[in-house]
Amino acid sequence: MIENAYDWEHLPHVHSSSFKSIELFDEGAWGWQAKVILPDSRAQHLELLVDRDNNYWATTVLSGDARGFEIHTHATERKSREIDVLVKFYLPQAFSKILKLLNVSQRLLPFSLYKRFARKLGVYKVAKNEKPKISILKTLQRQYSVLYDEDEILMSSRQDAIDHRKESKLNDAPHSLVLGTPEQLNQQLPKVVQFGKQRFVINQWPDEWRVYAAECPHLLGPLENAQIDQNGQITCPWHGYKFDINTGKSCEKQTLFLAKPPSLKLLDGHLCLVSAASDSSHQN
Repeated sequence: MIENAYDWEHLPHVHSSSFKSIELFDEGAWGWQAKVILPDSRAQHLELLVDRDNNYWATTVLSGDARGFEIHTHATERKSREIDVLVKFYLPQAFSKILKLLNVSQRLLPFSLYKRFARKLGVYKVAKNEKPKISILKTLQRQYSVLYDEDEILMSSRQDAIDHRKESKLNDAPHSLVLGTPEQLNQQLPKVVQFGKQRFVINQWPDEWRVYAAECPHLLGPLENAQIDQNGQITCPWHGYKFDINTGKSCEKQTLFLAKPPSLKLLDGHLCLVSAASDSSHQN
């Protein structure tokens, strides 16, 4: 969870229903600051501060809609792979004036006008016959629940990938691996196979067989279901990094490369993965 708190890059990709884009201003061991664009094109300047030793972090809206709002998160380990997460929402003191206006308008205006008035004050969800403060709290709880559920999928998948990597380090790459006939593979695309320490995807693009890594080298994001675009590139769903499936090169970061795949050969009517060493010795 601490790693995820520091990870500002994932916001518009994993949380696309909450964030359209993000632009980093500064980051460090203390946390990060960034400008985010919301789905309706509103902008916010966010700051996230991390107390790593105490598993505590706080997000503050420094400017834009909801300026002064804070969300504090504290994670406590119960036992291995189990934690309690306490989330607290803090409204800025200046918001007390808005609450007073909402309380008055709720009593005096028809509900439709009250909703429009609330939106002008930056409060986008209110409920009939419910105190404005409760409506705001419920909105924050709903939004954070969605964000946390999306984060949980990412965090669990990353932990699974890390565990799998540790186990795979003991695997020696086989000389070859028979996959099946081309007709059989066509029914299974994209097909993911374990070959030694790495997992690879067998696919076709545009009309030729391709082999490429099933994990992003950045933070082990899943690539097996990534669509191949018209340029022969796949995009990591966690951080948006693009890779050329032909060369393995990252389109954004020159230091990132997909794991080098084994060769794909058609032998006796069957497609086979062949290790680089085995392929080299065969040629010699």
